[in-house]
Amino acid sequence: MPSRYVLPMFPYPSGRLHMGHLRVYSIADVLARFERKNRSQPTKRIPRSSSLPNNQRISNLESHSNKVIFPIGFDSFGLPAENAAIERDVAPAEWTKLNMNAMATQLKSMGTSFDWERLVSTCDPSYYRWTQLIFLRMHQQGLVYRKQSIVNWDPVDQTVLANEQVDSEGKAERSGALVEKKKLEQWFIKITEYQNELLNGLDSLNWPTRVKQLQKNWIGRKDGFQISCEIDGQNEDISVFFTNPDAVKMAEYVAIACDHPLIESSAIPCKYRPKLLQTAKNIQNSHFTPVQKAALGCSTGLFSINPVTSRRLPIYLSGAMPSEFGVGATFGGSLLDSKDAAFAKQNGIPPMKENDSIAVDFDLEPFKKTHFRLRDWLISRQRYWGTPVPMIHCSSCGIVPVPEADLPVILPENVKLSGRGGSPLASCSEWVECQCPKCKGPAKRDTDTMDTFIDSSWYWLRYLDPQNDKQICDPSLPAKHLPVTTYIGGVEHAILHLLYARFVGLFLFKSGIAPGSQDSEWKGEPFKLLLAQGMVTGQTVKCKTSGRYFKPEEIEWTGEDVARHAWTKDTHQCFELDAETPIVKATGEVGAISYEKMSKSKYNGVDPSEIIEKYGSDCTRLAILYKAAPTDELIWDERGIIVTATAASEASPQIVDTSKLEKELLFALHTAIKEVTHAMTTTFGFHVAIASLIKLTNHMDALPTSYHSHATFKDALSGLIQMASPFAPQSSQEMWANLHPNEPRTVHEIPWPSVSEAALKSDSHVCVVTVDGRKRGTVQVPRGAEKSSIEEITWDCEEARNWLFDANTGKRVQFGKVIVVKDGAVVNFVTAKKA
Repeated sequence: MPSRYVLPMFPYPSGRLHMGHLRVYSIADVLARFERKNRSQPTKRIPRSSSLPNNQRISNLESHSNKVIFPIGFDSFGLPAENAAIERDVAPAEWTKLNMNAMATQLKSMGTSFDWERLVSTCDPSYYRWTQLIFLRMHQQGLVYRKQSIVNWDPVDQTVLANEQVDSEGKAERSGALVEKKKLEQWFIKITEYQNELLNGLDSLNWPTRVKQLQKNWIGRKDGFQISCEIDGQNEDISVFFTNPDAVKMAEYVAIACDHPLIESSAIPCKYRPKLLQTAKNIQNSHFTPVQKAALGCSTGLFSINPVTSRRLPIYLSGAMPSEFGVGATFGGSLLDSKDAAFAKQNGIPPMKENDSIAVDFDLEPFKKTHFRLRDWLISRQRYWGTPVPMIHCSSCGIVPVPEADLPVILPENVKLSGRGGSPLASCSEWVECQCPKCKGPAKRDTDTMDTFIDSSWYWLRYLDPQNDKQICDPSLPAKHLPVTTYIGGVEHAILHLLYARFVGLFLFKSGIAPGSQDSEWKGEPFKLLLAQGMVTGQTVKCKTSGRYFKPEEIEWTGEDVARHAWTKDTHQCFELDAETPIVKATGEVGAISYEKMSKSKYNGVDPSEIIEKYGSDCTRLAILYKAAPTDELIWDERGIIVTATAASEASPQIVDTSKLEKELLFALHTAIKEVTHAMTTTFGFHVAIASLIKLTNHMDALPTSYHSHATFKDALSGLIQMASPFAPQSSQEMWANLHPNEPRTVHEIPWPSVSEAALKSDSHVCVVTVDGRKRGTVQVPRGAEKSSIEEITWDCEEARNWLFDANTGKRVQFGKVIVVKDGAVVNFVTAKKA
């Protein structure tokens, strides 16, 4: 049987897990536990010893994990650790390690069954050694290069800022200075070399349609035409790309993007240059909205000659022109687009009338061109806490790769972090100064670190062989275990993380680092099926006028307003609770209730540890899994937590006719097995699976207590506990131990129950009872019964009694006729027509 690889996206070690983490890891753990039971694989652990001989280590991996792989790790590099180090005066490594230990404890408290022996951490040199190797192999194949690129620059702290360090007003988070744009030499990876494969490969993936569409849009294939236009009075041309074949005939101007090379060209007339450069800078500023940017524009003072119409077209910088569209220049015209017409009017460009359009016979076929929106991956970061770029700068030899034998290039310790100046690594002269591996002369290390997306782009491969200190992964393993069977994570990672992981996967496969085999599914796409779980939202209360969010202690609850639901332990049913109106203590005003993404600023966050401490991990998991389908938004309400029983009651034997009860119970049991298995393997509708288990529980609760000692009841209870074990592992094991005290195996080692089709062949079927075509209830009727018998049985339908019997006399209503449809599938009582 092929292996199964269940993989949730690994967390950033911030120190505390949130409800989103609880949801994704509960979903993943349910799948992993189900897969183990479905393959009769007990949970075992890999002997942890990197000193084992390679063949013995691989043998251990294979013997314990050739069926279900369920690893965990930490995406542990990144800016938050560096910021925390500055704020708390603690080393990023120390802060990160403390957080990883705390989060590991939290993950275990959730009742998860991760294989902790496969643990990886991206900040560990034993991991980022291989990240650096991937970089060097890409460099060998011409996929890595260096060029100037625009960065966010803080003029006060004299440092590069990440986008998240720039506020909505375009100011630096730390210094408050207005952020500038500056060009720096940066490292890039040529992801564009794989753009066709990345686009075409989406068709083979079992991913949500919206996620695939997001990736398609990001890759952005555009088929159109590209022609060169002479710049009037200059000894150069400008390339123009357009998708509408009429554009070349109806063009009124040429629009260029804010980073087009022409903007800094010496051809720009002096009087236009200051405004042009300032407008380009304004367009690039992150605090401008797309609508504001689209309104920006100015003339370059240059004109191009349309080679088709010979018209002289002014060249304009336009904020509405995307840099990634074609070559950054296109035709604009009032007759082509309403936005073009607005731009032309705003900038005083004379509009073309319909009869001005020149009817020319021009063959555009030779000028067909395809462009992609996708741009190469900028991986340089002027930060400390990241994977060092393994390159050396030599005055004689230029830029030289670090020899693979010298990897990893380890981050220096005791680096002073201030958030000011250039890269923190540049100040560490002992680390920077080195020997050129080529000429052996003095040289300097590159002081950039890599984008953390590169760390998380290949961790799924390292999990297969995490203790290998000779190779990134034993080459025999990818063909056996890849692609990942089910990848679980938030839709917010739909574009960049998933795109980069796909690109790196294709590179690893094609370069032979992670080879496949002729009969293997592994062809470079790392994730076969993507389960994108929905967001967890929490209740907020805010001011109806200002929109300010209130803290819980600012609110008191009173009155009835909105109906909520809670779960009853005794009846296993939902009932309505009296909801309360939020009153602001200080003003007496009524607050507005809404459900939004949990965050500290909205005071609606919930600590999973507190919920688990209060209710236990099983109840918390059930609440998360039952409330909504995994892919839907989950509105968190603590009062909806399901309380699970942890013991089965003993009953005294009584004499009872068991034949009918046995058939009905077996039918209920195997219906549940069929429904739950379908939900676990096909739809991932865990809420539906739990509902099926509740339905089975209700059926068993309704049986006479004297039947509890019957063997069939015990079998059904065993099946119920087995099916509940992926959802509520601890309670299920406790009940299993009580039910089977002499069974040496845990419930998690027992195979998943199979469906008996014979048990599903019931002697009766459901009959829908309708009155004048409206459904009033259902009853069970014997298969093959005569119409007269079916009609007689339907009179006993309790749900339809109010319509079938006279309320005053208690006698049967005299209907005009009774119609039995499809062997009793429906019985329709038709009211007699009045005379």
